[in-house]
Amino acid sequence: MNKLVISTLILITLCSMSQSTAANEELEINITAIADLNQTIGKDVMSLVDSNGLIIDNAPLFTTLWSLDEKHMLIYVYMSAHQKSKGAFRGSGIYALYITNVNCSEITRVNWKEYTSADGSTISSPEWSFSGDYFSYLEITNTAKVSSTQSSSTLYVMSENLDIIRKINCDPEKIKKWKNKWSPKEDKISFIEQSTNLSIYDVNDNCSLRFDLHDDYTYLDDGAWSPDGSKISFTKDQNEIIILDIEKKGLNTIYSTSTAGMVNGKQWSPDSKKLFFYAITGSEKEGTLLYDIYVMEEYTKSPLKVISYKSPSSAIFQWYPDSENLLLMHHNPDSNSYKLDSLSDSGSTKELFTCNQHLYASIGPNDYILATNSNPTLNRIENHFHAYDLFLFNDLKEFCFENITYYTWKDDNLLFVSEGKMKIFEPDSEQILETPIVTKEFETIRLSPSGDFIFLGSTIMGFQKQEDHTDYNMNISSTPEVIIKNPENEPDPTKTTAEKKSTGFSRNTCFLIIGIAIIFSWIIIKLTFNKYIKR
Repeated sequence: MNKLVISTLILITLCSMSQSTAANEELEINITAIADLNQTIGKDVMSLVDSNGLIIDNAPLFTTLWSLDEKHMLIYVYMSAHQKSKGAFRGSGIYALYITNVNCSEITRVNWKEYTSADGSTISSPEWSFSGDYFSYLEITNTAKVSSTQSSSTLYVMSENLDIIRKINCDPEKIKKWKNKWSPKEDKISFIEQSTNLSIYDVNDNCSLRFDLHDDYTYLDDGAWSPDGSKISFTKDQNEIIILDIEKKGLNTIYSTSTAGMVNGKQWSPDSKKLFFYAITGSEKEGTLLYDIYVMEEYTKSPLKVISYKSPSSAIFQWYPDSENLLLMHHNPDSNSYKLDSLSDSGSTKELFTCNQHLYASIGPNDYILATNSNPTLNRIENHFHAYDLFLFNDLKEFCFENITYYTWKDDNLLFVSEGKMKIFEPDSEQILETPIVTKEFETIRLSPSGDFIFLGSTIMGFQKQEDHTDYNMNISSTPEVIIKNPENEPDPTKTTAEKKSTGFSRNTCFLIIGIAIIFSWIIIKLTFNKYIKR
């Protein structure tokens, strides 16, 4: 009988635990606060300021950059400040770079610089390598002379454990324009040396390729790696289109005219076999201006002009996933209208959307086109951030959302911020899920590569996925304890520790403790009763 009672109690306890687990699986998605950067990095940046000599103008501004594998983050910080004896100038302040693990429990300051005088220095352009094992950033040092200021620029290539792999002296003016430094497929980085060489450094093999541009005054822009990492395209002096073939180790000028360029690093087709660019010829004043669009295909000797427009306000946005069509905007000056077109590489067009304002567009999942224009009734919102109207459409559906301040794709759904709420729109079900956001600093919002994490103002949060996700809850947990240390792992006099709170027991643990307590209580009562009977 006693064994039966004890077994029954154990069974009841296990069933309670099982029901609790099942209930947890049915909960909707939660967004949980992982870290408040103001309580950790923000305090550390503030401690770097000499309060006797400097005045802080604004709170720290954070930019987060996840590695592709999301094991680490770079956090770039700028805090506006100026000397008490002098006025503020553009860019004056404190610059700092930090590296952290995904839950921000281990934060290390990589470097910091002060730029509050002509002799100051800055940090900029942090980027991760393809593997996430390395990162780079740029340090620019200014030296005041009698009648001018000279600058020097150093590109740091470092491992994620903060070993300096290489320090490279770069041209301070040209390196600012050189974007997309890391290869999308390998741990290779491109840069412009002080000697005006365009170089590619292979971190794993510790070797470099150098290409002499033969001109100290050469202006390079629009640099972009092909998606397969085999080539780099760029413009030279805004009039030459050049392709660098890494395997063949050669430079090929494919087009030259008075004005030519490429757009936003998206000039390569997804299959890396085609490249688009534009050329502007003629005169707008004389009515002869033409905006020509060219496509250069692999294995062809010269590019093909696919279409011409008479407006400089036309723009190419990107290739379609099929590598055969381009998404572009065409401005009609006669009707003052803006049209989104699909342009094939053979020159045929398909009209997609028309608006009376300038558009920016991109291609999303499931053939959706995402277009935004500046909202004429609300160009600015409370904290001086741009607000937009957002149009989402494909061949079957069309949607419009107003007063959008941020938007991006999260899997197949559209995530956006509007009027103090973060919303997720599911095009298939046409359902909008929303939650209030706890910060108004949503000029800095960034979604991680997987979409599992989001950065809002100063808070890093994680999406907790469950099987049933029909709603989004905001559960703010305590910020984990964090110690900021120097890269050399030396004791840091500016350690900052965030408040750490006990999170308590989980529901399953509580059921287990209660069950064990019941069992032991029954055993003690039974033993006491038996002992009393024997007496």
